[in-house]
Amino acid sequence: MIRQKYIQIFIHITAWFCFISLPFYFSPKPPDNFHQTPNDYFYLSYLFTNFLLIGFYYLNSELLIPKLLARRKILYYLLSIVALFFIIVVLPEFIKPQHEFEGHGGPGPGSGPEPKHIYNGMLALMFFFIFIISSGIKIINKWFESEKTKTLIEKEKLQTELSNLKAQINPHFLFNVLNTIYALSLKKSDDTPSAVMQLSKLLRYIVNETQADKVPLEKEINCIDNYIDLQKMRISETVEITYKKTGTFTEVFIAPLLLIAFVENTFKHGISTHEVSPILIEISLEKNLFSFKTKNRIFKHKNQDSVGIGLENTRKRLQLIYPENHKLIISETANMFNVELLITL
Repeated sequence: MIRQKYIQIFIHITAWFCFISLPFYFSPKPPDNFHQTPNDYFYLSYLFTNFLLIGFYYLNSELLIPKLLARRKILYYLLSIVALFFIIVVLPEFIKPQHEFEGHGGPGPGSGPEPKHIYNGMLALMFFFIFIISSGIKIINKWFESEKTKTLIEKEKLQTELSNLKAQINPHFLFNVLNTIYALSLKKSDDTPSAVMQLSKLLRYIVNETQADKVPLEKEINCIDNYIDLQKMRISETVEITYKKTGTFTEVFIAPLLLIAFVENTFKHGISTHEVSPILIEISLEKNLFSFKTKNRIFKHKNQDSVGIGLENTRKRLQLIYPENHKLIISETANMFNVELLITL
């Protein structure tokens, strides 16, 4: 930030040095019969005027635009510009020594415009040039600052929304896991201690890993492994689980707890104690294209919909985190529920 400030100061100094040097290269030469010390008064006049124009640049960009134009005091702003034009361009004509551009007897016929007319025209053009440059740069800078602020606000809003969505996931996820352990305890199952151990692994992952924006894909899949192992402890023999993993999941990152809602959904709605309940879960990674699929029969239980809060939550997170890099297809037939998710990681 400090370095950028010094660069800006250097650019300003360089630009103004070039600007001040312009009269020495492009100004009309004083007449041959100019009686003062050669060119001294002439160039001093130019230098003084250019310093006034430099002052006008900063006065306009740092005071008039922020204090008047930005506050919609347009009339006061225009009056201020007119007043400065009068002070810098018009007023010097009344106080300038008459002999500054005059020769003996003045210019002859056909000799072209008088040097002072050229000088006055150049001064007016320079005034409007400085006015356009100072206003344009200030307005563009303000626009960029506004866009930067807007981007930061949107980013903070996005982070807040993602945090809220993530906060909703954990209780919802833990509630379902605890229900599983509760069901095992009611049956006095020998798997209850193992289920508590699986729960501890899931809690360790949630507490230690999911605070980051992205986690290793390998750990996210391990979380799914633990959850499936936990569910296997309570399901009946009617449930047929097909779980496939293809690819190498190391050194790849994904948003945490992004897939678990789909896996939860298969066990929540795809299990029956008296009918065959096939569940398919496929995970694959080819280069940077991640594929995730689930398929299960639909057994709607009381007060349950096939697409619950968890899936809607996940859909929103995908839109926020991977707006242009994902494709989610959720389809439902007469008795089957399908999810297909593709993410470019």
